[in-house]
Amino acid sequence: LSGNGRTQNLASAAQYTVLSGVKCWDCNSNSITAAAVGPTLPTSGFTYIAWARMKSSTADWRTLFRTNPNDHPILIQTGTNNLGMYDNTANAFYSASYDVSAFANVWAQWVVTGDSAGQTFYINGQQVGTVSGQTAAGNGHWYIGGITTTQNFGYVANTLLYTTKLTLEQIQQNYYGLKGRFGV
Repeated sequence: LSGNGRTQNLASAAQYTVLSGVKCWDCNSNSITAAAVGPTLPTSGFTYIAWARMKSSTADWRTLFRTNPNDHPILIQTGTNNLGMYDNTANAFYSASYDVSAFANVWAQWVVTGDSAGQTFYINGQQVGTVSGQTAAGNGHWYIGGITTTQNFGYVANTLLYTTKLTLEQIQQNYYGLKGRFGV
């Protein structure tokens, strides 16, 4: 995580590998953890983007992003393929009402934007769902691809964190700019 005076180091990291020609982190048994509490994402707007390859097993939660102190901005519900977010304070999963089974074991661009009113989810440049009244805004310190050794997502190639809500056009610009690298 770098730029604008927000450089951070990894406290722990999943194993580096190359999968289908893509350099990535194998987050099937460990996550990528930022070393220090990072910039708090503002309640006025944030965007998380990751190019990731979700594992197909529904046996556990699959967490793409986990923030501290208490939220999971993007995760897949255990026992299902339901996309959503989890609020640890409320001990509740909020579904985006979207089934992600088509994205198991393939590279995809996963995006969530949010502010104090809720979150919107995008996959491969297309809006796929929302949750209202729930948000991961106001959090910092990230786990990417799981929570240390639990709730593992699969493989993560890159991540981008913004302190503003990107527009659909900006999300699609990122998607079209990188999709060839991932064979999409």
